[in-house]
Amino acid sequence: MILGSRIVRELREKRVKIEREKNMNYLEFFSKATEIATQPYPYQERMAAEAWPDLLDVPTGMGKTAAVVLAWLWKRGWREGKRGAETKADTPRRLVYCLPMRVLVEQTESNIRQRLKNQWLF
Repeated sequence: MILGSRIVRELREKRVKIEREKNMNYLEFFSKATEIATQPYPYQERMAAEAWPDLLDVPTGMGKTAAVVLAWLWKRGWREGKRGAETKADTPRRLVYCLPMRVLVEQTESNIRQRLKNQWLF
């Protein structure tokens, strides 16, 4: 009896988690990845909802890396560690960063790696 009730409880918890993942919105996804309780900037939300811009002209320190990487993951259908939604057709398969200095490469790599860990993708 105890084993059966434990299994039922685990299945319920799994079902609740799956439902929560299906219903996750971009604000929750962004907050979890960035570990920031505040909402993303409007341009960061637009990156996830609209077509890719030709140019992203945003001042230093305003979250360009988070905007691009998280919007790309969202559009590719990633939700909490797995693909949970359809990939948007206009989203590129690969995301490539070109940076002028090695220190920026290392900083960006570290930043992205942390975002992926927060979303259980790495």
